Amino acid sequence: MLANPYRAVFGAAGEPADYNNQQLDGSELPIPALQIAGVKFVITPAARPDLELASKAGPDHLYRVPDPMPRVAFFASGNADYRPQGELLDAFLSEPRRDRLLLPLETEPYLAAAGPLAGWGSVTYARPSSDEIRLESDSRQAGFVHVLESYDPGWSAEVDGRRTAVTIANGFSIAVPVAPGRHAIRLRYQTVGRTVGWALSFLSTGMLLILIWAARPIPHSRPDPTP
Repeated sequence: MLANPYRAVFGAAGEPADYNNQQLDGSELPIPALQIAGVKFVITPAARPDLELASKAGPDHLYRVPDPMPRVAFFASGNADYRPQGELLDAFLSEPRRDRLLLPLETEPYLAAAGPLAGWGSVTYARPSSDEIRLESDSRQAGFVHVLESYDPGWSAEVDGRRTAVTIANGFSIAVPVAPGRHAIRLRYQTVGRTVGWALSFLSTGMLLILIWAARPIPHSRPDPTP
């Protein structure tokens, strides 16, 4: 797990900011931590009386988590709160609300012309691969589409085929600004520095081949043994 999502999960579980646990058993997390991670069901042989039992098969129990955070959601400009980026995660953990999205101060101009409107829109979610997310939003006002996915600088976004900004939200997840109306959003992930890494690898391989070629033994001609 990345550092911020890791701290968000354990912070919601009531652990201090410097808590470190290298073996995470999700079935043991308390309800608040499961909720902010978007967990709908827990499968475990252990008894969880705090969760609703949905089914049982042999020693395994299937528990339903109440009211988990949605995978995607729309937040109008009036439902966004802007703070310094370093304060987002602490502010979210101190008051994890579902009707408010915490965003960095530098993202406020994205919707400055929209006015302080509040409201909700609809968003659908699809994931063709681990490195691609496809969304469709429909709203009457400008806002942000929130995706419950670990924020990383390697994420890029396109809205209706045009490159747009991707920002951190709530200190650990992703948000994309959208205008009113229906929009197709495509999120793609690419490891930062991958292109440069490939270029350096090819360059290094080429230089190695040149050195091998230059260091090859040169055959010497033998004298003619006949008089």
